[in-house]
Amino acid sequence: MPEISGLGVYVHVPFCASRCGFCVFYKEPPTRPAMERYLQCLRKEWQRKEGQGAGADTLFFGGGTPGVLTPHDFVRVTEALGIGITWQPREWTVEFSPSTVKREKLTILHELGATRISLGVQSFDECTLVALGRRQTTQQSLRAYELLREFSFSVNLDMMFHIPGQSLSSWMADLRMAVALGPDHISTYCLTGECGTPVGDGLHESWSLSGEKFYRQTWNFLRDKGFEHYEISNFARDGHRCQHNCNTWRMGEWLGLGPSAASQCRGRRFRNVDDLALWAQMEEQGLAAEEDIVFLTKFLLLQDRMIFGLRTADGFDECLLSRAEELGVADCGKLFQRWQEMGFVKKFAGNICPTERGMLVHDTLALEILSQSTFPFVSNT
Repeated sequence: MPEISGLGVYVHVPFCASRCGFCVFYKEPPTRPAMERYLQCLRKEWQRKEGQGAGADTLFFGGGTPGVLTPHDFVRVTEALGIGITWQPREWTVEFSPSTVKREKLTILHELGATRISLGVQSFDECTLVALGRRQTTQQSLRAYELLREFSFSVNLDMMFHIPGQSLSSWMADLRMAVALGPDHISTYCLTGECGTPVGDGLHESWSLSGEKFYRQTWNFLRDKGFEHYEISNFARDGHRCQHNCNTWRMGEWLGLGPSAASQCRGRRFRNVDDLALWAQMEEQGLAAEEDIVFLTKFLLLQDRMIFGLRTADGFDECLLSRAEELGVADCGKLFQRWQEMGFVKKFAGNICPTERGMLVHDTLALEILSQSTFPFVSNT
């Protein structure tokens, strides 16, 4: 698939049957009354925002667990958004956990025009699944994948590593099994010690600093197996990059729907409140349930384009360094020249791209960009 440049729509489905031990995302139990109210208010939110999101190129159903929706629920969401009537996304991703993959749901999604399924496997090791608080078994994951392959979806496997009690050899066994299944895309996420989660609260600083060997072996293994390492955590077969996420990393526009969904659209960045009842109440009154509103400036977008560009193999256009200096960031070029000399970035095809070493220390590079006193990001320019 050629790269898509345009608007993305993200639909947050905030329902999960249980909370995993590492999760910090906003979720609610999937009771039928709550889901009915959610579906009704999702339609209201789209009607209020339709002029901002109509004709989007990509659509992403995330969560939560969108797979808890029934086949009829998927039809209702599709009709509410006017998909197939007023617009049809070129890429449409739906997240599933293995236990929610059912033939009737996939049949409906295929008929409606969904193109991509992201399956939250995390691990094929039973002990690791227990440590994460996952409800599925390895056999459920394998059966779910087999069922997905009966349809023409592009399939991503979400995998997780550096989990307490997980050895490097166990992780590599997970990766080998994932590759053997033949997915189009693999996302590999290093478990982070998020405070307030059962898993995260039990971690310590030395654990968080010991993940480099996991990263390096993961990257080398998947590249050797023919996957393009196009973003720190993401690997794709040719033509199977996640275009919705690529648009986000390039600082494109996206419109979020549902409680806790974030948006960057029409000069603003904001998110909906992470409270299903409050979000629904405000939508029923025709009001926007938005908070954390930031008005985007050229400086802010420039900063974030550099930071997120350094997460991706493509990097960002070198001309942004000149643009930064035109906007008053005099030391920007010197900063990246120093990083080039240190082996963190390189120039390639007119872009500033991270090296493998640079990807490993991306968070440090991002903090240095953010801490540059010469970046006048409060400007309204």
